[in-house]
Amino acid sequence: MRHFVILGETGAGKTSIARFMIPYFPRVLVLDRHWEYGESDGLAIRFGFERISQEIADNIHGSWRYSFRTNVEEEWGAIALLVYYIQEQLSRTGERSAHDPPDTLIIVEEAGLFASPHKLPDWMGHLWNYGRHYGICATGIARADTEMNKIMRINSTMVFCRSTEITSGLRTGLGKEREEAITKLALYDFNRKSPPKPGTHYMTYPDSGDILQAIAGRRRLRVISNAAG
Repeated sequence: MRHFVILGETGAGKTSIARFMIPYFPRVLVLDRHWEYGESDGLAIRFGFERISQEIADNIHGSWRYSFRTNVEEEWGAIALLVYYIQEQLSRTGERSAHDPPDTLIIVEEAGLFASPHKLPDWMGHLWNYGRHYGICATGIARADTEMNKIMRINSTMVFCRSTEITSGLRTGLGKEREEAITKLALYDFNRKSPPKPGTHYMTYPDSGDILQAIAGRRRLRVISNAAG
């Protein structure tokens, strides 16, 4: 599985799609800047680096799911690197194979605040360049008008979320070619209970209800795969 970058305007459903991915991974770390994830998502909430780092280090072979909340910028990268190095070590010692399916999901909310278009912090570079070799699926979430980092873009399946209407802000972020493609959307059925297939995806809600209602009500979401990146 490739990494993911989920782009969209505020309220378009970026976090809802990330939540949909959580149950598929035995180990989940959410860098939860806005405190949007919690127990209802099957995540334990942790504040500060010391406790969560110790718990993860003590349970490197087990399952865990955390929403990590901190006001210390350095701690975001530190906890992500800890998980990365644990996964790397498990791979190097033969405890997991490169052919094993990904077992660790790291969700980076507001990824655009960490990464500039031409430079990634070291911890994000590790995740997006090498994480897939060690069973990590890195998922960055950002606004639609974010100029996404090239390394993240070429190593990720891009998912564009939008509400029913294409607003001016999203139109600017997409560009004319993507706007035309998004108006010719095929149907993707979330009731398949699997993430979108690799490729480039554009998504929209059905005309009524949000993504969670669509899943619960067995509605389908619109998506086009392998569109121009």
